[in-house]
Amino acid sequence: MKMRNVGALVLAASTTGCSAMAPVRENTAAIRRTNETVSRNTMAIEASTKTATALLPALENVNKLEPPLRSLTALDPTLTRLAGLDRALTHVAAFDTTLTRLAALDTTLTTGTRLEDPLSRVAGLKDSLAILSALRAAPSARV
Repeated sequence: MKMRNVGALVLAASTTGCSAMAPVRENTAAIRRTNETVSRNTMAIEASTKTATALLPALENVNKLEPPLRSLTALDPTLTRLAGLDRALTHVAAFDTTLTRLAALDTTLTTGTRLEDPLSRVAGLKDSLAILSALRAAPSARV
């Protein structure tokens, strides 16, 4: 009876062993595929990390631009008001030729202002000149 049990046990073990090997092979293949996938993902993460590391100086430079950009945006109200002066400045620019000619009169006007005192004195002679003029006209009437 013992022999019979041993034979049954050997038969059962050999039958079970063959049928248990197929799932082990399938699991081993699945584990191999998983390891390959993990290896590819690791390489992709390493490449991504290198790219991000290469971008770091550029990102730091962008951060350095923040204060100047804030200062520039603070100018917006001033620039908006300045842009509103466009029509007025266009009108002023239209006076360029006139103002240039007026500036050319500077020497003439300066010379004219020097004549103010002599002309004031001549104007003060108005009454005397009127009398003189009357005297000149009178003798010609007597002749």
